[in-house]
Amino acid sequence: MKQLSTLLISFILCSQLSNAQVEIAPDFTATDIEGNTWTLYEILDQGKSVIMDVSATWCGPCWAFHQTHTLDNLYETYGPNGTDEVVVLFVEGDAQTTLEDLNGTGSSTLGNWVEGTSYPIIDDASISDAYNVSAFPTIFHICPSRLLTEIERVSVDEYIAAHRGCPKAEGNQNAGIIAYESFEGTFCRENTFAPQFKFQNLGLDSMMSATITMSINDVPTETLNWTGGLKTYQLADAIFEEITIMEDSKIDFVISSVNGQPDEYTSNNNLQVNTELSKSSETPYIVLELTTDSFPVETYWELLDENGVALYTGGNPGIFTQTVAEGTYPDIMTTYTHQLPLPNAGCYEFVLYDFYSDGICCVYGEGGYVLKNESGEMLAEGGAFETASIADPFNLEGTPSINNNASIISYNGTRGVFCGQIDFQPSIVLQNVGASPITSAKLRIKDQDDNEIQVFDWTGDIATGRIAAIQMNSISLASSTDLSIEIVEINGEEDPFDYKNTFEVSLTRTDVSTEYRDMTVELQTDNYGYELYWEVVDDMGEVIASGGNENVGPNGGGAGVATPADPGAYANGATIVENVQVPMDGCYSILVVDDYGDGLEAGAYVRLVDDLQNTMVEFTGVFVAPSAPYEVKTFVSTQDVEALANIQLSPNPAKNQTRLNFHLNEARFLDIALTNTLGQRVSSIQASEFPAGLNSIDINLGQLSTGIYFISLQDGQQITTRRLIITH
Repeated sequence: MKQLSTLLISFILCSQLSNAQVEIAPDFTATDIEGNTWTLYEILDQGKSVIMDVSATWCGPCWAFHQTHTLDNLYETYGPNGTDEVVVLFVEGDAQTTLEDLNGTGSSTLGNWVEGTSYPIIDDASISDAYNVSAFPTIFHICPSRLLTEIERVSVDEYIAAHRGCPKAEGNQNAGIIAYESFEGTFCRENTFAPQFKFQNLGLDSMMSATITMSINDVPTETLNWTGGLKTYQLADAIFEEITIMEDSKIDFVISSVNGQPDEYTSNNNLQVNTELSKSSETPYIVLELTTDSFPVETYWELLDENGVALYTGGNPGIFTQTVAEGTYPDIMTTYTHQLPLPNAGCYEFVLYDFYSDGICCVYGEGGYVLKNESGEMLAEGGAFETASIADPFNLEGTPSINNNASIISYNGTRGVFCGQIDFQPSIVLQNVGASPITSAKLRIKDQDDNEIQVFDWTGDIATGRIAAIQMNSISLASSTDLSIEIVEINGEEDPFDYKNTFEVSLTRTDVSTEYRDMTVELQTDNYGYELYWEVVDDMGEVIASGGNENVGPNGGGAGVATPADPGAYANGATIVENVQVPMDGCYSILVVDDYGDGLEAGAYVRLVDDLQNTMVEFTGVFVAPSAPYEVKTFVSTQDVEALANIQLSPNPAKNQTRLNFHLNEARFLDIALTNTLGQRVSSIQASEFPAGLNSIDINLGQLSTGIYFISLQDGQQITTRRLIITH
């Protein structure tokens, strides 16, 4: 499923750009599919705006907007055949698509993009790269002054209003401050930086010189006498000497003259930047009170030390990969309180991320955060912001050190569903959040009944803020349980702080789920059926059945490479039934992979059912997994022929012939066949009454190709299978 994911990314990108400082469009020269050459800055120098639609031929939202013909209407009215104010460009931004796709005849397209399009079409993914496009469609508005903004899919009137709101060249001596590019906001203790901003010639004469002054708290600090040569709309950098601030400061910049004369238009000659000294605490015991909004899955936070190392984290780290990961806050509009002891004095920073770049207050719930010390002194608070993240620095001054403190930040061992008995080594990642190096740690594993399974003593060296992967001793499980891995001691002392001192792991043994060997994989595809691939794998890792897009395969999740013309690709909106014969007793896994990494649209599903139509496994919706865009479920096959014993294939592997030996406790009718890995019968060996005792059959393999096969012995109710490898 592409559409949801694309819209989400597009929304994020739009939110970030619309609230960012001014960006300058990079120049480019490109040739359209008709052979005409377009150079961006040459267009802008004519006083025209550019509306640039960066899309992909396979993108559903792109096609939907294209079909509105909004940009055609804009081009016809305000392009060269109208008022000649605007140039519209369509840029195909996916390097994998082709000219055939643009014309609607390729394998990765939703229609004919060329037919009926009046404005230029450029097939050049380098433009998409230069503009850092991360989602299709992305529509840019570029003013003659080179100012770049991302604009939504709006009406013709709104596009032309954006154009007419662009800064215009006026007068002869006219300069404007465009974009501040240095530090502003809150800082800890002191901050040293070189103030810098871009300014632009908005006059009709070339700008050869300018005088720019900087003042701090109304005291003139530096006068910059710039010289150069700027044509109309060209840009330059004003870079001042480094300054060090240690208090709340107001920094003012003024362009006082251009070419030795007063600037004729002074409305954009001034810039004021404010900096603020952060709050300070004399105690290291920090308390975070975070109240979620209506979408807690969108929230993630970090508390960083002065080296940028995250000592504590919380919420959903999956916001960066569009998944729901461990740590996600479960409840809406709920206050979560975290005790966060910090190791020693220094500067720290609390960073809050929001997936939709709309903060956690106040449109979708009254969310917010308060950071304070144990005395209740406020260090930071907020929640209403319109960017991807917000950061609040603070200072610990003269605080005592907290020496022995650690957290379990991740678990890398076995978890989830298993068959029979499993033997594995639990592995965790331990982080030092104390002031002293960690040279030893005592860890304990308990089951859900609080029984101690293992105590593990580790030695090593972990510096403050650093991490270490610790692999514990092997354990064996034959039944379902919840494991608890906990920190008992750090450096021989009890860790008194319990934030992330315990990690819970759930392991579930699958029941014997069916006595039937004939399974069915049932699929209802969504509007992107060609993105699906599935396979059934035995406990040796061998694929016994598979289906769907072969180019996706088991490792193609999230790759975004599938096309409808790929071998095995399913049609969109199709109902598909595939038969699977499980060859023998054992554990089997069904793997379902989505090429785009976002699962199935509503109403679509993949199911594994047995002969009685019992659903054993079902996949639907968004595939959520810690590290991959697919899920794995396990099932068990049962029921051998009871009278059989001592089954042998010799030789195995075999070339042209093998001998099957088996012992029957009683006379029994058997149907003996050879099947391939898809469960298809490739040879009927013998179907007859076999006497009790030892039986032998020579099997000719000369007509079969090299590969893995299965010898099945079936008595009408039960079946026994053995693997046979053929090599020629």
